[in-house]
Amino acid sequence: MSKKLAVWISILVTVVLVFSTGVYYSQSQKAVLFEIQKRTAELLRADKRTVSDFLGHIRSVTYGLYTNPVNSRFIFHGEGKERAETLFMDYCNNVREVQAIRLVDKEGKIQVFMRECENLSGEADYEPIDISSKDFIQDAAELDRPEILFSKFERGFLPDAVSFCPSMIRTVVPYFAGSGHAGYLVVNYWGERLGEVVNRLNRNEGHSFIVEKNKINPDRHGIFLFHKNKSYEFANQMQHDHRFQTVYGADVFDEVIKGLDGIIRLKNGDFLGYTTVYPYEGTDISWKVCTVIDSKYAFRNLRALKTGFILVLSLSVFMAVLTAFIFAEKFLKPLGGLKKALENYGRGNLDYEIKEDYTDELGDIAAKVQEMAVSLRNHIKERETAQKRMELADRLSSLSILSAGVSHELSTPLNSILLAAGIIEKECGSTDEVRAVKAQAERCVGIIASMKRLVADGYDSCTKERLNLKEIVGETVRFMRAGGGVFIETELEDAYIDGCRTLINQAFLNIAVNAVDAVFPSGRVVFRLFRENGKVILDTEDNGSGIEPEKLEKIFDPFFTTKSPDKGTGLGLSITHRIITEHGGKISVRSEKGKGTAVRCEFNESSYS
Repeated sequence: MSKKLAVWISILVTVVLVFSTGVYYSQSQKAVLFEIQKRTAELLRADKRTVSDFLGHIRSVTYGLYTNPVNSRFIFHGEGKERAETLFMDYCNNVREVQAIRLVDKEGKIQVFMRECENLSGEADYEPIDISSKDFIQDAAELDRPEILFSKFERGFLPDAVSFCPSMIRTVVPYFAGSGHAGYLVVNYWGERLGEVVNRLNRNEGHSFIVEKNKINPDRHGIFLFHKNKSYEFANQMQHDHRFQTVYGADVFDEVIKGLDGIIRLKNGDFLGYTTVYPYEGTDISWKVCTVIDSKYAFRNLRALKTGFILVLSLSVFMAVLTAFIFAEKFLKPLGGLKKALENYGRGNLDYEIKEDYTDELGDIAAKVQEMAVSLRNHIKERETAQKRMELADRLSSLSILSAGVSHELSTPLNSILLAAGIIEKECGSTDEVRAVKAQAERCVGIIASMKRLVADGYDSCTKERLNLKEIVGETVRFMRAGGGVFIETELEDAYIDGCRTLINQAFLNIAVNAVDAVFPSGRVVFRLFRENGKVILDTEDNGSGIEPEKLEKIFDPFFTTKSPDKGTGLGLSITHRIITEHGGKISVRSEKGKGTAVRCEFNESSYS
């Protein structure tokens, strides 16, 4: 039996460990994926902002050159070439993004030429270079106002060059004289600078690149403007097939082209995030700024965690199997004594004591089982006591019915006495004897009427009416027979509520009886009735022995009482609480041991006029 149990425990523990480890690993993987997406989104936002800032920067630099009067004077009057070359040299030395600056006349020939901080136009044998056939000059010639025009992002190639220049972005602004063009300012900016600010990832984490979406020129659609592998750039100029759709797949390219921004999981597991920038007028040409997060780098911690999981799981399974067999051998055999004890308790022998000497956890279990038996035995005794209380409550109920019957039987002769006294007084005149008989009979009738109101007729036969609590409390206090050294004080004002007179009488009588019992044989009880903020409040205070804090929270429980069995059943405050609650009121008790008790009843003021 012990070996079989050990096997089952081992299997159960193994299943639980595998399941919990799998769940934890799955949650860790989701957390890593979330962090990757968050990181990619942050990079894309930063890249988009960086590209926009870069374009804004070169626009500002171009505008500063264009508005400089040195350039205007040369274009319009042919004066100050040396000053323009000096100005261009300052820009080359101080603005690291600038690759070349040119002032071009209206025929498209470069008159002032500064390239990579070298004054080409200042050389003695310089011949103006004709670039009138270039697209960016022809596009600028069609402008009808001085406007900064961004040319295509591409590799440069001048007639005097033997190979392509590095990638660059050109800005062109026309100068106007009258209704015609007077010349052009052309500024080249290093494209590599844009790549530097975009690619902010380290080599292991991933890389960023820029792709052009072009609806106008299919030859440029999908070309890399910037890529970590320089041989991938400008497929249209360099005559190779390294475009986005061939490197990362046509389906990924379609998704990137159609969306403004997003994150895609590539087939190799890497994450590709993209966002869109519009560097030119209109939306036909745009740049897709992309970031690729290397999955191996991103999941490196998760892989280490997985290895740790496997090691911990293997060790845990081994320890679980070993522990299960030790547990079965060491703890199952001593359980025989506990089994015997439980069999005795099952047969009703709750006095049986566990005599075996247990240690460790089994000792605690044995003690708890013994406590359970004692608790069950005490519970049975409490049930017997509760049954006796129920019988007492039933007798009290019968006594109430009997009292109501006696009151009814006494009312008839008392009324006859009053009638006879009235006739005698009318015919023979009023005498002290007749008045005394009449007064005592009226007093008896009043007492019987008060007793009838204090006897509950049941909830079904009780109707609500407008009650003056001052009268009800006064009648309740008059009905009490404190005597001895018990003094009752009242501070009552007229206060009306809506309720059942019989039930309210019963509730206040229970409170009054408890207060008097608490101070008996000597003490002081005070009843205060007042109105406050639309509420009617009755406070009952005594200077009796008070109630312990641990008992205070149980005083509204049925059959809970601090009195001896011959003085109370524990139903008074339970019934009182129910009556006041059903009347829409609240009852609260505060007490301090040795200093007395205060009971507050709070009702809504009567809505009847």
